[in-house]
Amino acid sequence: MNKVIITGPGNSGSGAILDFLNARNDTFDPFNTEEFRLVNDPGGISSLEHGFYDNFGINNSADVYSKFNKFCEKLIGFKNRNNENVYPENFEKIFIKFSKDILDISYNGLPRFQRFNLSLNEKIKFYILRIIFKKNLEDINMFKMVIPVEKIKFIQLANKFIDEIISSSKNYSENKIAIIDQALNIFDVNNQIKYFTDAKCILTIRDPIGTFYTISELKKNNIALAYQGLNVEKFVIWYAHIYKKIESINFDQKKVLVVKFEDFCLKHDEVTKEIFNFLNIKNLNSNFNIDNSLKNVEKIEEKINKKDLEYIKLHLNDFIKKY
Repeated sequence: MNKVIITGPGNSGSGAILDFLNARNDTFDPFNTEEFRLVNDPGGISSLEHGFYDNFGINNSADVYSKFNKFCEKLIGFKNRNNENVYPENFEKIFIKFSKDILDISYNGLPRFQRFNLSLNEKIKFYILRIIFKKNLEDINMFKMVIPVEKIKFIQLANKFIDEIISSSKNYSENKIAIIDQALNIFDVNNQIKYFTDAKCILTIRDPIGTFYTISELKKNNIALAYQGLNVEKFVIWYAHIYKKIESINFDQKKVLVVKFEDFCLKHDEVTKEIFNFLNIKNLNSNFNIDNSLKNVEKIEEKINKKDLEYIKLHLNDFIKKY
């Protein structure tokens, strides 16, 4: 199953690329317009791998394993804005099997760090079981200590896990390409793409003026919750920090294509040919309307507060010249 992963820093125009590819008749969206963050969010597969292998310790592996399971439990009933389930009906069964398969052994325990994390109800439960019912700790199933399988097997199981989630989607079509939104950490794309079989990634970048405009518009509608605290001074620091990191990365050109949002809009035919060549797919007609994206590029400076615009031009001039 071929997959295309769309990613980018906040409000970089990746949504336009997503809409562009989803408008084709040879693609499908397995997650009902929602981002797939099971790999790259804290508590996800990447965090699990890090705690299991790169930062292994008995407590570390138990901690990341617990967080991963809690994360997956939250996704069982996760719905999009249309109140539709994002994950397939059998997701619980799929994740429980994966959760068991990635372990060599597990056993009940309760190390000190986890005792500090117990809720009041959990503390009461533990007290009743231990003090009143005189149960041994090994018989109290409150927290799992775990030893993982070998790393190579873990990656193989993660590949199978993600493939099974996607193929269980109501939107799944065997002969179509899965278009997946924000499934990779932009600063670790070269590494994290290994979790997806037969996958390529399109990473979008964007001019700071356009980025600030979109963040400002979303904030007005109380949508950009991750960016609510960004005023223009903080935005300048945020943008410079993010894009300097991106520029320092040597992306795997066989698997990652970097697309400038402004070029996608203003040089649409040229950039789309580049995308098609990268993905090895045919150019075909679709119902995608580039005019909607052009509104976020053309005459953009006129839509921003003059003082904010001057501040951005003063402090991010080098990035404006590049993008």
